[in-house]
Amino acid sequence: MIVAASNQYRASRKPQVLKPIKMDDPAQQLAPDDNQAVCGRVWGFAGNFIECRELVGPPDWSHPGHQPDVMACRWWATAPCMGGLQDLLPWLAKHTDTVVRRGVAGNLRCPPEVLSELATDREDTVRLMVAENPYSPPNIMALLAADSYLPTVRTAAANRNCPQRTLSRLAGHPDQDVRRGVAYNWRTPSKTLDKLADDKPKVTRLVATNGSCPRPAVIRLSQSLDPETRQTALANEKCPPWVLARAAESNNRKDRQAVAANGMTPPDTLSRLTQDRDRQVAQTAANNPRCPAHVRAMFELVQ
Repeated sequence: MIVAASNQYRASRKPQVLKPIKMDDPAQQLAPDDNQAVCGRVWGFAGNFIECRELVGPPDWSHPGHQPDVMACRWWATAPCMGGLQDLLPWLAKHTDTVVRRGVAGNLRCPPEVLSELATDREDTVRLMVAENPYSPPNIMALLAADSYLPTVRTAAANRNCPQRTLSRLAGHPDQDVRRGVAYNWRTPSKTLDKLADDKPKVTRLVATNGSCPRPAVIRLSQSLDPETRQTALANEKCPPWVLARAAESNNRKDRQAVAANGMTPPDTLSRLTQDRDRQVAQTAANNPRCPAHVRAMFELVQ
């Protein structure tokens, strides 16, 4: 059925000359002809998987030197691993169509050697997709961290496979969004996070959410003048009990609620917060698993 639909589809189309697609042209990205069922995240929209497979079908390799339909190549570049797809990816990585190469770069089944080739692609957006791929090897991420296209560097900084030495170097990058990517990355070394804890608020907010953030940095961030940074640090489970107990007396309602939601807040502090003047803070404290059972029962009885 799939082969028949594919042959019928190709027979209805005229031969076309393949040209690279300009990524700044939305009309070309969406290919507004009869191929709207073709799916792929990097292509801009998703279609029905079965309908797409029946419409496009596998590339036609029956004639030597035949160029498969560009729409079929776009779909196969982003499709999950089916049959011999991994054997097609090295060929698709050399395709003249930019969208096809972008699809290959973002494919989770793409072999490391193909990703290595695409990491030096002439198109910025192709290298960006390699940096976004969670299976790109560390050596490729180190290369992309020095890319000339800034969005690629930002994405590489947040990739979990970026080497720690590279992350430490990027922590001193002049671009704030690059440093935010480093602050977000859970593989960032503790010493680097401690350094970023003194950065601008948009960076420190992400440092406070990082599970690798060292306790001294969490304590400093819990006293930050930026409310969002302070409250995020108070919700961090590395925040010491004495800091949480002091913040429970804060005049800021959101500070007290962050303490009430923290899974490491001492039971006696939670007991006091169940009597908070703000009903939402009291409810949050009562719902905390560390809240004593008799205190929770009393709270529910009063409510």
